Parts: sequence; structure tokens; C-alpha cells
Amino acid sequence: MARNGSGTYSRPVADYQYDTVISETDVNTEMDDIATALTASIAKDGQTTPTANLPMGTYRHTGVGNGSARTDYTAMGQTQDGTVNWVDGGGAADAITATYSPAITGLVDGQICFVRATAANATTTPTFSPNGLTARTIVKDGGSALVAGDIAGDGHELILRYNLAGTQWELLNPAAVAAATASTTTPGIVELATAAEVQAGTDTGRAVTPQGLMGFGNISAATWFLDEDDMISDSALRVASQQSIKAYVAAQIAALTTITAGTPLVQNPFAINTSVTQAHGLGAVPTFFKIEFECLTAQHNWSVGNKIVLGAVGPGGSSVSGQVDIALDSTNVVAYIANSSFTIVNKTTRASSTLTPGNWKMTITPYLVA
Repeated sequence: MARNGSGTYSRPVADYQYDTVISETDVNTEMDDIATALTASIAKDGQTTPTANLPMGTYRHTGVGNGSARTDYTAMGQTQDGTVNWVDGGGAADAITATYSPAITGLVDGQICFVRATAANATTTPTFSPNGLTARTIVKDGGSALVAGDIAGDGHELILRYNLAGTQWELLNPAAVAAATASTTTPGIVELATAAEVQAGTDTGRAVTPQGLMGFGNISAATWFLDEDDMISDSALRVASQQSIKAYVAAQIAALTTITAGTPLVQNPFAINTSVTQAHGLGAVPTFFKIEFECLTAQHNWSVGNKIVLGAVGPGGSSVSGQVDIALDSTNVVAYIANSSFTIVNKTTRASSTLTPGNWKMTITPYLVA
């Protein structure tokens, strides 16, 4: 009967008795049973191949050697040392090879290999080939191509997981490659400009903070800045300073045409049929004159002090309402007053009314435009 299925061996025959004849059949039965039991046991020299799982009942194999084939046990020290699927790599920078022991004979989905690189990748499509298997492209981030330097160089410990569907190795720990400098068309790292760089105004890769924009100090060297009091360059692209704008405007105002009033000709009170001359002091023929009447005694609803401006008229032989002719030269203003009264408008009724000369003062003021 050999073992009973739980590992217990029971003799197939009863105990032999002293001073009795031993049955040939019993002896042969028992020997055959022992032979069967021994055959089912594990030989220490490795001859026996188990035909079923061997439960260890919480016990362990001790003193085992390092596994050397895919079907071997792995010794605890071998696992702890991490040498089962790690090796110092070989090959070239963009064609990495590795020789593992035990040898990897096929690739399965999710398989992890650790390998120490010998150089930095120079291309975007480096490959990895363990134990002479077909070289497969190394990618990152779920299938994205590497960039040069993702494999940092000699000594970079690479963690590679095989993706069966993509037939490619996923690099789980690419090097932290520095991002490119940002530009107006390329995303990347933005560096802040110093005050000197802000003043220069030529850098295209650095940014300016609000504080830097407000507090960078003297900008006289900035290429985008102008400080020209005369605005002579007529630039359409450069910014002018407040000081230069102020100076330019002041100069332009100073250069504008000026109007100078001469000494007025005054007849007080106004009298008809007269001729009055007044030196104006302008040193040139006045450009125009202004004539007005001021009320001295209330009349026609005009109050004392009210003024009626008859107009500003050009020089030389001009007349006002046909009653006053004005002659202008470089020295004098001459008024020739007719022998008739002026007609004015009643301030309230707007009716035409005759001016009483003694109730009004006439003033003629010459002006020179230069």
C-alpha cells in the first residue's frame, strides 16, 4: 500500500512472529511495497523528479545555491543582491546590449530589466537587446520618443519594462533633461532678466517682472528708448522720455506766433467830425486792430461800463460802419471820424438806435502778429 496519501507508511502485512514460519508471500508483498515507497521518495542525488506539488508545511529549503536557470529556485541572497535581472550593460550608446544569467530567452509583456548604461543616448531611437534578442526601441512616457540625454550617460541605472503590444522598451526613469529656453514660439524655461538686461532691451529669451519693469533705474542705454529734446530722429518705434517731450513742447510753444498789443488810441468821450492820432509803439505796421465803444452814461438800455466791440479789422484804410476810417503805419494809428452819429442796437429791444457821442468812449487797439 506504500504511503497512505498523507505521507504515512504502514506495513502491508502483520508483524513476523518469533519461532514461526515466515510466509514467502508476506515477505515478497512487504518488499514490493517498500520498493514502491522508495521509488515514490525523493533521492538526495537528484535522480527523482517529483510528480506533484511538494507542500513544505511552513518549512524551507536551506543552504540553497544561486539559481542559474529560469526554472531554478532563487536564493534569498541572490534576490537581496538584485542581480537576477540586473547587469552592467554593453553595446553602444544608442544600441544597448546586456547579458543576463540566467539568460533571457524570450520577452513577455511587463518584463523588467535593469541595466547600467555605458553612455548617453545621442538619438531619439536608442535600442535595447538582452541576451542577443531582437533589439527593440526604447521609449518613455507611454510611447513617446526619447530626446538626446534621456539616458544620462555612463553609470545611469536604467529601468526598462517591455511593452509587448508596442514591441518596445519603456524607460521608466529617464534623466531630467533640462527644458529648452522659452521663446515666442517654443515652450520651455523662462529666465528672469536682470536690470542691465532690461536696459539693454536686446534679449529675446528672458522675461521681466513688474518690479523689474518699474525699478530697473536708468534706461538711457535702452535701445527702445529716446531722450531727444528736439525729437530729431523721428522714430516710429522708440519711446520718448517725459523730459524730452516736455522740452520739445516747450520749444514749440516758444516758437509759436505771438500777438502783441500796441498802445490803444482812446477818444474819451467819443466825438464826431474829428481826427485822432496815437503812436502805437509796435515798431511795425500793425497786423490788425480792434475797435470798441464803452458806455459812459446809460443809454438804450446799455449800462455804464458795458462795451460794444465793433470788430477786429485788417490794417490800412479800413473802415467801420462807414463812420470811422483807420489808417495804420509803422508808427501811428490814425482815426478819421465822420460828421454823423453811430447807429447801435438797443440792448433790450434790439431796435436800431442812434449813439449819443458824449455818452460813449471809443478805443482802437492795434495788434502785431510776429
